Amino acid sequence: KGLLTSDTTRRPGMVTNIDIAPTVLNFLKVSQPPYLFGSNISTLANEENLGSLINLNRQIHMVYNQRPPLIKFYILLQIITVLGAVAVLLLRVSYYKYFKPPMVGLMLVPLVFLIFPFFMTENLHVSFTVLVLMTAVLTAVFLFRASYVSLFLRIGAVLSLALILDLLTGANLIKSSVLGYDPISGARFYGIGNEYMGILIGSAVLFIASVYQSELKPGYLISILSAFFFVFLTYLFISPRWGANFGGSLTALVAFTITYLGLDDRKLCRNTLLCAAGIGVLFIAALVLLNFKGEDGVISHVGRTMALVSREGIKEVVGIIIRKGSMNLKLLRWSLWSRILLVFLSLMIFLFFHPPGQLRRIKNRYPKLSNGFTGIIVGSVTAILVNDSGVVAGATTLIYAGIPLLLLALDFEAGEKPEKKGTG
Repeated sequence: KGLLTSDTTRRPGMVTNIDIAPTVLNFLKVSQPPYLFGSNISTLANEENLGSLINLNRQIHMVYNQRPPLIKFYILLQIITVLGAVAVLLLRVSYYKYFKPPMVGLMLVPLVFLIFPFFMTENLHVSFTVLVLMTAVLTAVFLFRASYVSLFLRIGAVLSLALILDLLTGANLIKSSVLGYDPISGARFYGIGNEYMGILIGSAVLFIASVYQSELKPGYLISILSAFFFVFLTYLFISPRWGANFGGSLTALVAFTITYLGLDDRKLCRNTLLCAAGIGVLFIAALVLLNFKGEDGVISHVGRTMALVSREGIKEVVGIIIRKGSMNLKLLRWSLWSRILLVFLSLMIFLFFHPPGQLRRIKNRYPKLSNGFTGIIVGSVTAILVNDSGVVAGATTLIYAGIPLLLLALDFEAGEKPEKKGTG
């Protein structure tokens, strides 16, 4: 007696319909053909079978029902706030300071969504109220005696480290978050989904760029620790045990490499290109080794896809590319995430031209942060290109470049006393 599970879901009490055929074949002692993607169903001992299933069903349906209105609310707030701030910049009216708290709150909402399962109720109105109150409290805490550099450092550090800790402990918070993945739709059951993938990459780059910006002379130790941090995060995305996100690992590789080379003041020369090429080769080797061969006996959906590609050849690769492209086109047309993605991309273009010279002034005063913003923007474009839900991942990544850039632009227009490089 116990709860059913399989390697497809890796969750007690949850299996999929594609697991039935492999289970029957296993019972008959017939080898599973390569075109079957499911896994054998097994049993996990559990004394509270019925109670566990009832709680699991309640939690899944609560998140499923509240996810659309809560995410729509968050996206609409982003659109309204960003467009309002842009209007203030255009009209040059003195309302700059009023936009700082809500914009900081928008960067903290993903952190609130991560811990939200502890406070979520079945009443949607109560959930909305709790969400707003928690965001307001966290915003006040993070803004307390914070310069812009220290503010970005706090947000990037807490959010990225919270997500890393959750991943290493089984992604239990991500699984229950409205920004996590939905088992009812069957798109993903474990690892890190595209929403938090973008958030983790964006916040991690913001964190490291802020560390560099806060130091007058970033030393060798900071350089080594930053490289280790980026490599470890990329491993988490590649690993079939932890992240199991192929598109996320490619996005992380590009974003982190661009950021690190910029922060370390590497010139685009032969040695730098060779270094980048070497990183790419190591990445591909790690990707193949960890996913195709498995890690501690664990093979993810990425590994099974790689095995299928190795058998079917270029035809399967073309099919995957077509499916990913088709999904992104659907998301561009129907998903609200595409609206915020377009808003952020339009914001980048707007800041490039107005106010005149603004981006150059930001780059001169915050050179290391600017390197981080470049890495995030390039990472966002990569996420759009290599993920089946790239629109979502690209939008969540851009939050941690678009909003900080807009905050700094508002600060310049407000004529506040400039921060010295190295404060924070």
